[in-house]
Amino acid sequence: YSLVDWNNASPGHNDETDCPQSFTFEDFMIINSSNPWMKKLYETKPEFVRALRIRYTEYRSTIIPHMLELVEEQAAYLSAVQVPNYELWGKNFTSGVNRLRNFLRGRAAWLDGQWLIEDGSVDLDAVLSKIDSFLSPFDRLEADFTIPMQKPIKQVTEEVPFEIGTDEAPEGRAIIASATVLGTFETRERCYAASVLADYLTGDNDAPLKRAIIDRELAQDFSVEMEDGVQQPIILWQAMNTDADKREALEATVRETLENIVSEGLDRERLSACYRSFAFHMRDKESAGWLPRSLAEGLSLLDTWLYEGDPIDGVTVDEPLKALEAKLDSEYFEQLIRELFLDNTHTATVVLVPSRTLGEEKRAREDARVKAEGAAWTEADRARIQAQAKSLADWQQTPDSEEALKTIPMLKLSDLNDKPEPLFTERTKRNGVTVLRHTVDTDLAMFKVHFAADDLSLDELPALSVLCNVLGSLATKRHSRAALPLAVKNTVGRLDFSPTVLPGSDADHCRVLFSASVACLREQTEKAAALLCELLNETLFADADLLKEMVQQMSVGAKMSLPSEGVG
Repeated sequence: YSLVDWNNASPGHNDETDCPQSFTFEDFMIINSSNPWMKKLYETKPEFVRALRIRYTEYRSTIIPHMLELVEEQAAYLSAVQVPNYELWGKNFTSGVNRLRNFLRGRAAWLDGQWLIEDGSVDLDAVLSKIDSFLSPFDRLEADFTIPMQKPIKQVTEEVPFEIGTDEAPEGRAIIASATVLGTFETRERCYAASVLADYLTGDNDAPLKRAIIDRELAQDFSVEMEDGVQQPIILWQAMNTDADKREALEATVRETLENIVSEGLDRERLSACYRSFAFHMRDKESAGWLPRSLAEGLSLLDTWLYEGDPIDGVTVDEPLKALEAKLDSEYFEQLIRELFLDNTHTATVVLVPSRTLGEEKRAREDARVKAEGAAWTEADRARIQAQAKSLADWQQTPDSEEALKTIPMLKLSDLNDKPEPLFTERTKRNGVTVLRHTVDTDLAMFKVHFAADDLSLDELPALSVLCNVLGSLATKRHSRAALPLAVKNTVGRLDFSPTVLPGSDADHCRVLFSASVACLREQTEKAAALLCELLNETLFADADLLKEMVQQMSVGAKMSLPSEGVG
């Protein structure tokens, strides 16, 4: 009998006196029981609750996962006798296993919300002592790190050249962006709303504002984006591959389209789908990419902490999300469009104009500057600079001392577990295809399918990348191209198609795969699987106009990414 009391809290065993939320995953048994001292201890002794949370967090990564795994192991073991069991008792084995599995997962999820310390407990004294060992040799300096708030400015437009190759055509290469301050890091609900609005307006090629710009051939790509993680987040619209003389037409189209949207009202179905997609993304703790989850959440703390805000606001999202959800059926978003775009006189617009001669002009200026600097040096200056360069080169080539090397924090093999974490996998067949099922404790369902693409030639591989980018945007036999993005947003949280290359030990073992992955809420699993099958089997590729638009947009994105990849 324990504080958690799995058995008595389970459906069919609840005592409605002790557990008001009978037949649900929720509420406590012992704490609400006829032992009043337990309830008093829980409600009046913070040190008891703290110890309880630490112990629960420990059990959450040891005993409870083992219990959940035990259900799967025993289910597999007992499945062989499910037919005689049904004949004898009339009980459906699969239904019973699912009921037990779902209850335990639901119970664990609810208790997590009450007690789980998300990233485990740490020895705070030890951590502070380690930090002190690094910082104590330095003198304390009092400094004012306050970042002044940017004051509102009147509308301003600046034209700035950027370099292109001497053999490149400048037509249709301009970039035009117009931005405004959205609020501060503390206005989280407003920032969340701006992200939802950005997706509504330009999240796909049939989004209303993006479609208006493309149909009038004012730019090859157009987006509304919200930039946060700073003291004063901004929202901007950006037109890619356009011309400088189209700025006024772009501004007029943006205003006209937004005025029509405000006048007619936002499409509530589309708005709700955009909200659901954004809310999933904000709550999805596994979507940090290559970053470990704890590191990603630690960096999120800085979004507010750097500006003397509450660091916990960087990782807690439910309160502003719920507040925003309550406004979906109001005119909140129409008013937000007015404030940010239609009635806003504090915008900064930048027009990036391609220049074939800018590179040569910059190199000529730099050459002249270096020659002028060199001509002004005395012999003593030259000797000093040469000595500094030699000293730096010698220092770089000299190995560090043993004493210095010992100051670098390093892991030892003894710090690591020599046994891998157990990964329980159920191997099954579905329609003749091998399926590996990993049971993990999460409210999400995640699945990935791989298709062999080894038979593609080198000339065909680029087409695989194009395929990965257009799936989910083109119409299918069941959904129009306008309806499909809404179906995706309403059903899945993450949808990704990508080429996967498995290099192997040599060329003969190299594999090329076409991979599709989905993450969704557990209750949406069947719908998400059906939608993925629809995208893979029923996508229609006859829409040449949309394909052309998307390939052009992919080209824009690829060119923009080249500088960050080190390609000049």
